[in-house]
Amino acid sequence: MRGLAVLGSVMALTMLCATAPTMAANPKQKGEKMICKGQASAGTRFRTRICHTRAEWSQIEEENKRLMQDMTTRYINICKDSTAC
Repeated sequence: MRGLAVLGSVMALTMLCATAPTMAANPKQKGEKMICKGQASAGTRFRTRICHTRAEWSQIEEENKRLMQDMTTRYINICKDSTAC
């Protein structure tokens, strides 16, 4: 049960921290619409406004999904090899 709490905490932290784009500095093409979203920040009640293009948001979402899948797979593999879970 403790392992699930740790996994939940790690997953929540990843969702907050893994939104930084991993793409190289790519100048915005003229006319691309920016999409802004509010994001919670640790230690404050105020939300941070983050703006990216639709393609950048898609890339961020895919990276977050990949990270979550990696963490879930690692957790499952750890629990298979241990009696602590």
